[in-house]
Amino acid sequence: MDARIRELLRRHVEPLVPAERVDTTVDLLRVLANGLVLSAVEHHHDWPPERQLAVLDEALAAYGL
Repeated sequence: MDARIRELLRRHVEPLVPAERVDTTVDLLRVLANGLVLSAVEHHHDWPPERQLAVLDEALAAYGL
């Protein structure tokens, strides 16, 4: 499953960032997604979908995506 998710991320990231940043960007997004999923599972009342999306939006904006 991890390899498939990384493949999907890579496909979307490659046109957006310089080649030398692709691997790190994929790692960043994978770790971010893992953390959000874990937080939402462990503390589902504290992490509604709106909060999760806000964090994703902020992270993507901060990374220039």
